[in-house]
Amino acid sequence: MVFKSFRSFTFTFIILTILITTSYKPASALTIDAKLNNLIKKSGGQISISYENLITKDKLNYNVNTAMRAASTMKLPLTLFVLEQAEEGRINLNQRLVYKSRHYYGGSGIIQNNKVGTSYTIRELIKYAIVHSDNIAFIMLKEKVGNGAFSSYLKKSGAKYGYINGVATLSANDLNIFLKKAYTFSQKSKLGKELVNYLSNTVYNTTIPSGIPKVRVAHKVGMIPMYNIYNDAGLIFDNQPYTLVIMTKGIEYNKSQKVIAELASLIHKNHLVTTANVAASNSNIIKNKLDADNNKKKLIVNINQRNPLNQNIMIRLREAYLLKSIFNSNVATIATYQITDLFKL
Repeated sequence: MVFKSFRSFTFTFIILTILITTSYKPASALTIDAKLNNLIKKSGGQISISYENLITKDKLNYNVNTAMRAASTMKLPLTLFVLEQAEEGRINLNQRLVYKSRHYYGGSGIIQNNKVGTSYTIRELIKYAIVHSDNIAFIMLKEKVGNGAFSSYLKKSGAKYGYINGVATLSANDLNIFLKKAYTFSQKSKLGKELVNYLSNTVYNTTIPSGIPKVRVAHKVGMIPMYNIYNDAGLIFDNQPYTLVIMTKGIEYNKSQKVIAELASLIHKNHLVTTANVAASNSNIIKNKLDADNNKKKLIVNINQRNPLNQNIMIRLREAYLLKSIFNSNVATIATYQITDLFKL
């Protein structure tokens, strides 16, 4: 009778252990499906994509390590570097820097419309570099920290590229690194929040934000119209926030913005489906654990009522659960422990 009861208990315990040790398995990560692949092919140009869910760590990578002209997306790691230096007390954001003729550079920005000799605080230059993608502000900030120090920062952060023959070059994966650094920085620092706020209020919003309306997007664009280059790198603050980098080359300037918006829209829809699956999966896991806990209670009551060795068995059962909690033991380990130990009763 005791052996029969033991066999029944062991079988029930193994089933119960399987339920308890069921671990979280994320829903399928995003993939380059037919719709996304067709959109990339129809663009007629070169495209790099990096997506990463900051909660589940699910990723989507396409040409993610390809070297691309960074254009003004390089302003993201530079301003991040300056603000990190300020956080460490190495830079005073209220220090004023003087705009000199050597700093002049055309293209995007508002400082070029002001007089040479005008001074700006470092904080103002950071804002102009992000919100208005100001080229002169970028040059002044880079001069402040030094070319060597900035290049070293890019490398130490894990970026594969940086400056190749003086040309700002990054991959989609490189930009993803700095988006994640900016997100982490914003979670622990007011200066990080300040940077994300600037990124959320840029004047350039025809790309990722256009494809994902009604969702907060903190992003930095970079474009060189004469070379048909347009990039966008953003933090998307969905219920499960994620990074998204889309870099393009060889697509007509106006068309490239629409392509980025369409890609962002499709990836966001896939993101919503994936996160919904994760939520459903988590719900099932919680239900399974509750069911397993209830089964455990029923099993202990059953042992108390039927088995004269109930006290020893209950002790072993509790020990097994304690082992599982401490060492996160697998099913085989716990089951083996119980079977071996119960033979000693």
